[in-house]
Amino acid sequence: MVFSTSASPEGISASGPTGAVQVTGARTFSPAGVYVYQGAEAQVTGSGLPGRVLVLYNIGDDALTLSQPVAVRLLAAPISDILLNNQSFTLLSDADTAAVKAWAPYGLK
Repeated sequence: MVFSTSASPEGISASGPTGAVQVTGARTFSPAGVYVYQGAEAQVTGSGLPGRVLVLYNIGDDALTLSQPVAVRLLAAPISDILLNNQSFTLLSDADTAAVKAWAPYGLK
């Protein structure tokens, strides 16, 4: 699953008529997904982003702000910073796979 939030600076929402995906009722998003945040204005991850994701990618013009704690296998942020917003951020590694931080010249704040 590849999910892009270019349509909404509020990111993805777990329910209600807010965020980049709007349907009736609750929605769930895959922890095996690739989440791409892009847009001309600052964005937040939103309440729908799973606590664990395969890829978090920010190609927006401004920083991406975390709405809740998140753990990622691959962080790719070639243009903008990731603002932690007092949330925990974990790069996942295990015995078989190392976490990767790619194309991120600005870093975490």
